[in-house]
Amino acid sequence: MQIGINASRARSGGARAHLNGILSELDSQGFSIHKIHLFAFKDLLDGLPDFPWLVKHCPVELSKGLFVQLWWERFRLPRMLGDVGCDILLNVDAGSICRFLPSITMSRDMLSYEPGEMDRYKYNLARVRLLALKHVQNAALRHATGVIFLTNHAANIIQKSCGKL
Repeated sequence: MQIGINASRARSGGARAHLNGILSELDSQGFSIHKIHLFAFKDLLDGLPDFPWLVKHCPVELSKGLFVQLWWERFRLPRMLGDVGCDILLNVDAGSICRFLPSITMSRDMLSYEPGEMDRYKYNLARVRLLALKHVQNAALRHATGVIFLTNHAANIIQKSCGKL
């Protein structure tokens, strides 16, 4: 099996630690994993360990502006996953707009779902950003073949917004 990991927008320190933990603890032979293709920006890839089964991809588009990154993720990433023979995609961020199937999407950000959190932002750009993020996350979670929530609390709160998954 070959797995693709979309970490194109995993920019926080928590995302780096999470990916490092997943890769370091993985028993590739136990799961019959031949290769893992990790797609991310250069700084993230440089901070992760090397393994013989890990292929790091650093598309030039990920060093450009947000709209170029989104275009790459929506249109180029699915083609690249097919070109390298990936059987499944793991999105480490629920804000993914990639439509490759089958896919598993990990929900790690609850900010736009927490009750009362939107009220802190009133009517400004931060509120618009959270509303857009919530919409994108709901669509990504509904599109995914499988979803990973970090806690039962997160699963319950988010599914009140996006529907039962």
